[in-house]
Amino acid sequence: MSAKRATGPGEFDGRKVDRAVARAGAAISKAIDKMVVELPEEAAPQMAILRLVGELTRRRPLFMQQVMSDHEAREAYEAAIADMPADPGSDRFLIDPPSAPRLRSGVA
Repeated sequence: MSAKRATGPGEFDGRKVDRAVARAGAAISKAIDKMVVELPEEAAPQMAILRLVGELTRRRPLFMQQVMSDHEAREAYEAAIADMPADPGSDRFLIDPPSAPRLRSGVA
């Protein structure tokens, strides 16, 4: 039997947050996959991603402002990339190829 921590005013259950975030991440990922599949053959996925950023910014400007400019959001991105497996079959290999110079503070 697992003990559930009581939450008081100003507290939250981190497990519930994690589950909600995981569900949202899976749904967003699935929607992006569907968008890419539905693109015409001549459309580049990169172009669609740029348009998606614009669409999300129009629909959720405060959310996108935080994603694009908040240093904690950037740190969360970098931590997630570091946690991804670095095997040749993973997306990380496309994002962070072994031969790419490491960028820190905008300097190679």
